Amino acid sequence: MSKKSAILCLDDDELVLVALEYQLQKYYGGRFIYEFALDPLEGLDVISQLKDENTTLALVISDWLMPEMRGDEFLRKVGLSHPRSAKILITGKAEENNIPMEELGLSSILYKPWDEQDLFTQVEIALKTGN
Repeated sequence: MSKKSAILCLDDDELVLVALEYQLQKYYGGRFIYEFALDPLEGLDVISQLKDENTTLALVISDWLMPEMRGDEFLRKVGLSHPRSAKILITGKAEENNIPMEELGLSSILYKPWDEQDLFTQVEIALKTGN
């Protein structure tokens, strides 16, 4: 039996997480374990649990603007412990030229509200270039 990888989605807006869950499960079905967090500290806890369970973190989709910690700071922390994990930043606020994509190891930036097909395209690109 092959081991599944996980996708972690982080956003302080629960409706965004519901949309991501619906769209990712619609497209990928049972191919991945899906994890969701409403704040960066919860996201880091989820990542720690995945590591304890020896589950590969294939992709992190993180919001940029959150109360406790911005998404770029969160993704820097993720990159230190999981450098091979693919990363996508989602935002409705940030200007792309203000985000250090290469430094963060970002595959792409997805702008809210996103197009479902664009989400799938960006996730596919991220998964091919990550891990």
